[in-house]
Amino acid sequence: MKKLRRKRRLGLVGQLFIGLLVIIATGLFSFILYGWIAANPILQTKASAIQLAKSKAGLVKAETYAVVTTDVTVYSVTGLDTNGQTVAVLIPKDSGSTIEQVALKNGVAADKIPHSSGSSIMLGLYKDKPIWEVNSSKGFQIYDFTSGKMIANFMN
Repeated sequence: MKKLRRKRRLGLVGQLFIGLLVIIATGLFSFILYGWIAANPILQTKASAIQLAKSKAGLVKAETYAVVTTDVTVYSVTGLDTNGQTVAVLIPKDSGSTIEQVALKNGVAADKIPHSSGSSIMLGLYKDKPIWEVNSSKGFQIYDFTSGKMIANFMN
């Protein structure tokens, strides 16, 4: 004679546990998908700026990327050119503007610009001239690239 096996059914606690796991998994998946969708345009812009710097300005190796906004928005890519020199390529967001290449040896080094801890220093353009922009939680300051003198102070 065969013994009949009884199927074991999930109780109320088991059903609640599985339901909770499904809700958590759905929330986690949604959070990751939202983050990926939100970051995708930023990553595409970075990749496009680096590719443009390599093709138009002869950049061989990109080391840093930043978006700098003063009177214009500029994508700033620094790295090595074909001669092994450290250069910055400043790509205006306005596609009608010209791309500018700046040899970093021709100006004041970023570490010589006065700044407080927690601030960032980025190379950009202000009134069509290369500048260092120092950002902090209190605002930002603009320094001339060649002389290192402060041009503007936008502190709170």
